Amino acid sequence: AVRPTWADWDASSWAQVEESGLSYADVPDNLMVNPSFEQGTTGWSVLNAGTIAGHSGGLDGAEYLTLTSTTTASVTGIKSSAAISGILAGREYLYGFSVEPPIAVGTVTLTVAWTNSSGGAISTTTFTGSAAANTWQRVQGSQLAPAGAANAEISIDFGTVPIGDVINLDAGLFRLAS
Repeated sequence: AVRPTWADWDASSWAQVEESGLSYADVPDNLMVNPSFEQGTTGWSVLNAGTIAGHSGGLDGAEYLTLTSTTTASVTGIKSSAAISGILAGREYLYGFSVEPPIAVGTVTLTVAWTNSSGGAISTTTFTGSAAANTWQRVQGSQLAPAGAANAEISIDFGTVPIGDVINLDAGLFRLAS
């Protein structure tokens, strides 16, 4: 399989990426567990308020994840439920998801929590973006792993979302930039 480049993330349409035959579930060196949610919710948990479930279809592969908001009092999102291991300190990592919210989301936040080999916290980095309603789009960032980093945990949150709204997620990626 051909490893996608950063330019693939910025393709003018996802059709171009699909035509290339890329599947983020099979990208070499993708450190994210269950990145295209082919195993349902395995490796993922709810961040504060909501429920998650796997569904057939989606953008990448045969499955995608839905996040349903259960309250408007908390941040709605998902997080990796296990550490992403094999991090090389001082190297740049690319990370992100494809998302499809039912309403425009002014602030979508990707957070990476960097830890040492013992699981001790080192630092947290965030990337904020936005997402238009009812269309698949990438939310992505890049960051140098700090000194001493050996593991990372990633989360994506959509802020306060109306109760019952469903956000679709697919095509996760966390890998070295080069």
